[in-house]
Amino acid sequence: MQGKNLNHSFLLLCKIAKLMAKKKRGNKISTQRGTFILIFIAAIVCVVIIWQTVLSSLEEEANQASSQMQANDILFNKSEQAQVDVFSGWKTYTNTKYGFEMKYPSDWYLYAGNQSDVFFQPTKEINGGIPGPHANALEVKVEAYSSQKSLDSVIKDKFAQAGISFTKNSYEIGGISGLKVIFQCEGVGCGAPEWFVTKGNNLYYFNSNLGYSKTFDQILSTFKFTK
Repeated sequence: MQGKNLNHSFLLLCKIAKLMAKKKRGNKISTQRGTFILIFIAAIVCVVIIWQTVLSSLEEEANQASSQMQANDILFNKSEQAQVDVFSGWKTYTNTKYGFEMKYPSDWYLYAGNQSDVFFQPTKEINGGIPGPHANALEVKVEAYSSQKSLDSVIKDKFAQAGISFTKNSYEIGGISGLKVIFQCEGVGCGAPEWFVTKGNNLYYFNSNLGYSKTFDQILSTFKFTK
């Protein structure tokens, strides 16, 4: 487009030059006037071309920005859809006594006879088995908690005094800041995470036992307090 405009402008200048050449060549004033007109027209043409170049550049940048926004929207929608699909068909467990609910896969087993000690596990409970009927379960325990002690102190009391070393990081559970703890040891079950959060007079303890998997993280991400 810019090339066509430039050629058109060049042809226009040539025509004007020819017309000026037909006039009295000996007339100095006429020649000076013609030269001025040519320079003036050339300046106008340059300004037009520069303006068109700027507009074209701005239009191209706007199109690129629009394309990028559309691409980001598509990625966001796909990510959001994928997140929804992860929990599609999952069941919901509601604990009325301690005020929380969470989702779990529809083909998992729930054992909630005791509302203060609930198990979500991928295989059916087998009593008398080794290492135990809930070895591969995500366990949710609720214990009494004194607000006079910090969560750090509670965890130290639970494990440090027993000589178990661990690392801990902040972790949000049900919209409340809690802790994710990983034990530093050797053997079965070591290195698996456990999670802790407090609300009111209760300590909520999520134990991965011996069966930790990424599904535990997904289940925990659905946890929310209901009261």
